[in-house]
Amino acid sequence: HSTSDFDAAADVFTETVALERTYLGANHARLAATLNNLASSIHYAGRLEEAEPIYHEAVRIARATLGEHHPETGIYLQNIAGLYDELGRFDAAVPFYEASLRAHDASLGRDNPNTALLLRNYGLNRYEAGAADQAVEMLREALATMRAQMGEDHLYTAVTASALGSALTATGEFAEARRLLVSARTSLEAQLPPDHYLLLSVLRELGRHYMSTGMYEAAEPLLQTAYTGYVEQYGTDNFMTRRARGLLRELYVRTGRGALAEDLDEDTDEAGGQ
Repeated sequence: HSTSDFDAAADVFTETVALERTYLGANHARLAATLNNLASSIHYAGRLEEAEPIYHEAVRIARATLGEHHPETGIYLQNIAGLYDELGRFDAAVPFYEASLRAHDASLGRDNPNTALLLRNYGLNRYEAGAADQAVEMLREALATMRAQMGEDHLYTAVTASALGSALTATGEFAEARRLLVSARTSLEAQLPPDHYLLLSVLRELGRHYMSTGMYEAAEPLLQTAYTGYVEQYGTDNFMTRRARGLLRELYVRTGRGALAEDLDEDTDEAGGQ
């Protein structure tokens, strides 16, 4: 999908919201669903701050009409948490992850793959916030559920294994981290096109792992591939692009190539507001 597709979808949902407000009133579960779709379209079009209040309205209406523990309410809460993660507001996301997890537990159960996927995202949030021990605990539970429910080769299992590998790298458990990251890479390469963002993120995290353990030659092509892939698909200012660029820059600095690091910085300056 290009951002123009999401902009077009947002236009349609904006019209639908206006109609539903008129005919269904201000508090209706269907309006909440349409508001969530509108917020998601705006979110994926890259207009993150604009999406935030619309997600919040969807949650408010869903809580009032469907209840705190309804699966739809849980999904809308998870979307707000994901938005805050993209904005780098990791602590702001926590109450929404907690509320979403309560809704998932109540409606689907803890051993459901969708609950495990939520737990994976929450674990990644804690990893990004620097609470790696807490992240490892959540991600171990999520991975155990994925393996039991979806099998070793499922996409969800692979992305959860990758997330645990990242957190274990941060806690210094390098051998287990490497096994998980390498197996996730193998699994995703078999299932996804080479430029898929999930595969790029595993390459980035394996590259980060190799850099953390001083294996700079192994790290460089992975970080380079991830960075280039993100730039081509999402531009220079996307949060995933920025993260990959930061790691590649760190690698250049660590390996005494400050000029290359400065070139990367210029990439962003020139691109400005892509």
